[in-house]
Amino acid sequence: MVSELTSVGTRARDTVFVGECSLSSLGQRLPLEWPTPPGTPASPKRDYRSHYVYRGWEDLLDTTRWEYLSDPVVRPQD
Repeated sequence: MVSELTSVGTRARDTVFVGECSLSSLGQRLPLEWPTPPGTPASPKRDYRSHYVYRGWEDLLDTTRWEYLSDPVVRPQD
């Protein structure tokens, strides 16, 4: 019987993906920038309920802090 790999299993077996998307690889490039397309008007909102503040990624190296992170949503079939 052949078992089908889940999306997570497939990504885990892709060594190029794992190498490029690991924390050790991405860490020095964080925060990732999402450029705005040219000509995009400024947001009409003056204020937002939440304000994002980038605080760095180094605390992710401390595994004792991981228990406070959210688990990803796992769907039965992705």
